[in-house]
Amino acid sequence: MIVSNDSDLAFAVAGARALVPVGVVNPSGDRPAGALRASEAGGVPGQWRYQLTRDDLTGAQMPDRVRGLYKPPGW
Repeated sequence: MIVSNDSDLAFAVAGARALVPVGVVNPSGDRPAGALRASEAGGVPGQWRYQLTRDDLTGAQMPDRVRGLYKPPGW
């Protein structure tokens, strides 16, 4: 799994896709980089991609209080 939207990784991702299924998770709000999109004709089966959403990010935050420690105001 690659967590990036950096098209500079296109060569490495293409090489990996030839050997194993690769998942690309786009952490930015931008459209997925075209160079990171899986080609239907290339690579082993099972390639996938996912666009992180605001709900994904807010749902992954720790609670306001953890073992006597508190999240600072404004976070």
